[in-house]
Amino acid sequence: MTTPIGSLLAVDDDPDSLYLLEGLLKPLGHRIRCISQADAVIQALHQEPAELVLMDIEMPGINGIELCRQIQAHHKLKGIPVIFVTARHDEVALANAFAAGGRDYLTKPFRKTDIQARIGTHLALHRAEQQLQQQLALRDLMITMLSHDLRGPLGTAGIFIEQMIEGPFTQPELMARLALLRNSLNSTHQLLEQTLDWARSIQHDLPFCPVWSDLKQLAHHSLEAYRLKAHEKNIRLEVKVPDRAMALLDPDLIRTSLLNLMNNALKYTAEGGQVILSAEYGDREVKLSVCDTGIGMSAEQVRALEQQQTINSRAGTQGEKGSGLGIKICQQLAARHGGRLHIASQPGQGSCFTLILPGTVRFSD
Repeated sequence: MTTPIGSLLAVDDDPDSLYLLEGLLKPLGHRIRCISQADAVIQALHQEPAELVLMDIEMPGINGIELCRQIQAHHKLKGIPVIFVTARHDEVALANAFAAGGRDYLTKPFRKTDIQARIGTHLALHRAEQQLQQQLALRDLMITMLSHDLRGPLGTAGIFIEQMIEGPFTQPELMARLALLRNSLNSTHQLLEQTLDWARSIQHDLPFCPVWSDLKQLAHHSLEAYRLKAHEKNIRLEVKVPDRAMALLDPDLIRTSLLNLMNNALKYTAEGGQVILSAEYGDREVKLSVCDTGIGMSAEQVRALEQQQTINSRAGTQGEKGSGLGIKICQQLAARHGGRLHIASQPGQGSCFTLILPGTVRFSD
């Protein structure tokens, strides 16, 4: 089993102890910062968070127990595991240390095997806790989004059905209501499909089968799926991908990503605009981009999307519903490839969503 490597903060008023900890932990691969002033710890953690804190109990001024209590009282710092370091086994002090939020303790003089085992265990637990919290937050977000976004189209569908039952309507009126009902049900179906894909991508239940795939073929498939929608909004579509360019990727997952990005681009591009699907490649990366001339986003909106903080639910240029799930799906599917989704945008100047995937391009005969 591989020992986790992490970012650590050591706090001790004894320079010799800090020097010894640094000498023991750096060769193991850990990144360690050392602080001898207890009153500088909170600020240091805000400036650069750590995954674990090693802290002496007995220090002048603020002792380690009080400092641990302050760390756990901060919303952004709460949950960072604290391992206390002590020169003597004082049961009362240790009880107070655990009550303040400490996770474990080490006694001086240090033993390399003890430090390695304790730090590895608590780093693994901390990361598991963070992952669980993220999963719970995503679950709550999904439930909230579904309860909000399904209520609208389902309620509209119910109203249309009641109206058609009550009637009578002329043939054109009936066809118009049926078209609206179809659009409402299609919106609901798309939302449910996206939610399923998102949930499966988070749980890694989507199969991952990379094969050498034709990038231009994938691009045209995504473009053709939305040609009718583009025609309705008078949006020009263009593919800028080299002929015979092949990349090692999962074509189904990338196709799903490109379809979501195309749908997003068309939604937020006004009539007369343009959407371009392009590909770039280098020695180590393959980039697939969907760029539009749409309404764009602010730096804050881009940052929130990239950090998966919120779901962007702005209406499209023709009032199209948006849930933000499509972008989250692309982020998850890019991660399945070991890559990421990069977002560049400015208000009023359009957006460019780029799948950055590890790998190279080769050209077929």
